[in-house]
Amino acid sequence: MTAVLRHEADAPTQGHMFEVSPHSPRVEIPVDPASQLAVPAGVEHADSVMPEIVPVVGLVDRARDLKLVTDKLAKLNKIRGLGEAVETRRAEKIHSQYDGDAHEILYQAEAQTKRRTKEAKEAFARATGMYAMIESGLMTEEEAKLSTQRDWMDFLAQYADANQPNRLALRRQQDKLVKTLTKPTR
Repeated sequence: MTAVLRHEADAPTQGHMFEVSPHSPRVEIPVDPASQLAVPAGVEHADSVMPEIVPVVGLVDRARDLKLVTDKLAKLNKIRGLGEAVETRRAEKIHSQYDGDAHEILYQAEAQTKRRTKEAKEAFARATGMYAMIESGLMTEEEAKLSTQRDWMDFLAQYADANQPNRLALRRQQDKLVKTLTKPTR
C-alpha cells in the first residue's frame, strides 16, 4: 500500500495550516480489493497496528479535577485581591473587618498560595491526561509536561484572574456533568 500526497504549486506553507484555504491536498491510497482492511505490508494482524495501552481519563474524574482547579484559581484570585485592597484607601475598612490583623491574615494566605497553585496544576494535569499519557508510553515525561504546561497557560488565560465569568461557567458545567454521570439509574 502506498500513499501519495499531492499539493498544488501554491499550496499554503506551514504556519498557515489553520487558515481557510481553497487548496486541499488529495491522498490516494490503493486498496487491495480482496481485503476488507488495508493493512500495511509486513503486518500480520490489523490489531497489531493499535497500541496495547490506550490512555484513558474518566469523565467524572476529569470533571471533578477541573472543578478543583476552578476552586483553587478562585481562592488564589481572592488572595491577590485582598493583597491589593490592603494597600488602598479601603485598607482601614479591611483592617477593622479583621480586627487589625489584615496583614497577618494576608501573610498566612500568601503562604498557602504555593500549595494551592501546586494542587491546581496537579488536578489540571490529571484532568488533561498528562499522567495517563506518560503511563501509556505514548509520550515521554518531558513531552507530556511540556504539552501540559502549554495547555495550562492557555487555560489560565481563559479562566484565571479577571476571567471570573468564564471560571464560574466552567465550574457549573463540570458540576452538572458530575451530577449527570453519577446520578443513579432508575
